[in-house]
Amino acid sequence: MNVAIIRFSAMGDIILSAVFLPFLKEHYPQARIHWFVDTLFSPILEHSPYIDHLHIIPYKYTLQSKSPSRIYRLFRHLGRHTESFDVLIDMQGLLKSAFFGVFLPKKAFVGFDFFSIRERLASFFYSHKVHIPYSAHILKRNQAVLERGFSMLQSCTWDRVLQARHLAFYLPSCPKLETLLVPTRPHVLFVLEASTPNKMYPWQSFAQVGHLLQNRDVEIVLLWHARLEQAQMLYTNLKSHMPTILLPSLHLAEVKTLLSLVDVVVGGDTGIVHLAWALQVPSVTLYGNTPPARFSLEGRAHATLAGNPQANYSKQDFSIQKIPPEQVAQAILQVLGEAR
Repeated sequence: MNVAIIRFSAMGDIILSAVFLPFLKEHYPQARIHWFVDTLFSPILEHSPYIDHLHIIPYKYTLQSKSPSRIYRLFRHLGRHTESFDVLIDMQGLLKSAFFGVFLPKKAFVGFDFFSIRERLASFFYSHKVHIPYSAHILKRNQAVLERGFSMLQSCTWDRVLQARHLAFYLPSCPKLETLLVPTRPHVLFVLEASTPNKMYPWQSFAQVGHLLQNRDVEIVLLWHARLEQAQMLYTNLKSHMPTILLPSLHLAEVKTLLSLVDVVVGGDTGIVHLAWALQVPSVTLYGNTPPARFSLEGRAHATLAGNPQANYSKQDFSIQKIPPEQVAQAILQVLGEAR
């Protein structure tokens, strides 16, 4: 039985979909699982032991090229060279992912219904539709659409579906990180960047958090992506007060391994912090303009703090900046204690 999942992006959404893979493979061992992912985020899923075939598609690049010939070749390839699927599940829930699925050979196409999806026209492409409020927690929505798709193979009791979530991800060896992060004291990773500015905690506030931890025998680790100058300023601010590591530029596959080597991950509502939760690494997630009720990832050794509990995606909402550093430092110590 061939089952295919469409989830091209974004990083956090892919992670919060992939966490179900160990459960799916355990309870549906006869299913060969295919996954369609955008090239940009493929390192998250590469070599996962629970994906039988990872289809890496330059989808965003192809559409942004606005080249009719390039777009035509992509969709022609889908119809001609992809094996048929018994069930195709659109976890992306967008018009572009539903349209992509139209070109794949399949017996059943599962997605969200008209009232449960952001881009409602997408629902008309599905043969089997799931009703769940769009405001429901992202993990509940992901489980609902997967449960509908896999129930076509056989019935199953969906209990404790995330217990083995960390096993979904392959972590490559990385000697340079293993040498750099010597486990002499707990490492606290500050994730300094996110996809949008209103998901970023200011580096000056991170500096205050660091100073509040300087007598706690921890080492601060700074992860940056595009804003090296700010990371350097934070490093300069902290290094004379406490052990601090400014990481080199890392590839996405290396970031996965990095998270497995630290003791707690702190940052905005972004894919890297989601991955820490998925890997069951203690984490503190800071929310600004995204509603915590829909996205919070909690549990033992995981904490969330919100600048605006009533947030609703406003681009003008920079409330993450209002989260007091004292609360962040306290949350870090709390999850470190819970992990021991």
